Amino acid sequence: MPHSRWVAAFAVFSCFLQAPATSRSETTMAPFTLTALDGTSIAVPSAMADDFTVVCFLGTECPLARLYAPRLNELAEAFAPRNVRFVGIDSNCQDSAEDLQAFRDEFQLTFPVAKDAENVVADAFRAERMSEVFVLDSAMLVRYHGRIDDRYRPGVSRTVTNVRDDLRIALEELLAGKPVSVPETDVTGCLIGRVKHEQSNAKYTYCRDVARILQRNCVECHQEGEIGPFALTDYEEIVGWADMMVEVVDNGRMPPWHASPEHGAFANARTMSEADKQVLRDWVATGAPYGEAAELPAALPPAKAWNLEREPDLVVAMRDRPFVVPAEGTVEYQ
Repeated sequence: MPHSRWVAAFAVFSCFLQAPATSRSETTMAPFTLTALDGTSIAVPSAMADDFTVVCFLGTECPLARLYAPRLNELAEAFAPRNVRFVGIDSNCQDSAEDLQAFRDEFQLTFPVAKDAENVVADAFRAERMSEVFVLDSAMLVRYHGRIDDRYRPGVSRTVTNVRDDLRIALEELLAGKPVSVPETDVTGCLIGRVKHEQSNAKYTYCRDVARILQRNCVECHQEGEIGPFALTDYEEIVGWADMMVEVVDNGRMPPWHASPEHGAFANARTMSEADKQVLRDWVATGAPYGEAAELPAALPPAKAWNLEREPDLVVAMRDRPFVVPAEGTVEYQ
């Protein structure tokens, strides 16, 4: 997806992004070893005795994680000569090693990246969200935990001049031998897609119940070729976003519908019924079971180029030449 579309997806799905920080600073983490995408071992702490290690939890489809990938690369390259190592970890059950490799290639990440199968490292760190970072010293003590910066907030994209570069500031203070002035910040990003464990008493299944709810409320946007940053048409993908779906439905951000009920009712209102919401909550709470494939509904037809009753009579191009969206800064109205 082009950068501009991920910016648009960020605007639409800004509901994914913020949760109060759970204190991790001054906590000592256990050493761990993962296998990088190239087959080499990533040990934290490393045998090279780096002064500091930045552990970044990533996700291949989270709009915010994708927007921050270039920034992480810049920071990793800038601090590498100063004995600071960056390590990327993908703990999402819905992200395959192939997905992660494509993500690394797309953003040309220069730091090592590894898949955290079964969320072992994420659980040990009590990491919650993609784009969450931990700065560890050589003794595995957390010296900073939280966001990369405050550029993106729910519904807001700040200009560069108004951004506080929390991670960079923390690293500069540590390298100068100073305490971190703000060691804990709000965590931003999509919830990590943890492995689910089905419960025997589950009342609802994906095949019989949840697939139909998603078709009624979500698949219009969350399918290949539409604005949703990931598709909700395949169970293996859906189960990784299960907790995130409950969060955004409960806070009223999804399905996206901003018309005020104080000013009338709308025939085409994009809202989810309370009954559907409760089924979704109960399904996730019991481990998001799959069920019987024979009970799956028929797949919806592919998205059309125009979500109208018929093709438009005239299509007017906005510009007569391509417009390149910059990676940084503000795009003025065109």
